[in-house]
Amino acid sequence: MSNLSKSLSVSLAGFILLAGFSAFTQDKTKKVPNKLRSATITAILTDAEYSKDFVVVPSEELAKSEYAGILKFYTENALKSLNMTPRAEGKLKVTIDLQVTQMKRKQVIYSMVATEGGKEKWRVSSNCTAALKLETDSLLPGLVACALSHVGQTKTSPLMNLGKYPQYLTAVYGEK
Repeated sequence: MSNLSKSLSVSLAGFILLAGFSAFTQDKTKKVPNKLRSATITAILTDAEYSKDFVVVPSEELAKSEYAGILKFYTENALKSLNMTPRAEGKLKVTIDLQVTQMKRKQVIYSMVATEGGKEKWRVSSNCTAALKLETDSLLPGLVACALSHVGQTKTSPLMNLGKYPQYLTAVYGEK
């Protein structure tokens, strides 16, 4: 075997290894294109007096999920767009959760519950149904954007068309 073919073989093997390992070290804050068109939102404001300093904490179940990092990223961006400030020791603890159920169609529910000093201040959940073949991560930016539109309110929207409100999706992605 010639030196050229040996070096090509080594280069090809190295490329395959790098490509394989990169799949396991996926960026947890990578922007995924949104595929969500509409969602149902439920919001409850328990106490209108709450701190603007917050910390986002994934629920126990979500923390074990592959979606924890990206959902935390989207949620922090969303709350920052409401002139709230993320802090490591924020007074307002925003617990996020995600539930995915699959039957004939996929149902995805995203929720945020804000507490301060152990007392609930507000909660928002957004949910949608989608085809089973649709990747869950492509629905997440839209679900967070729909929930963002109802933070700090008591309101139920049977169907929110996200296409009418692109500013919420822009906020979730952290763009100006």
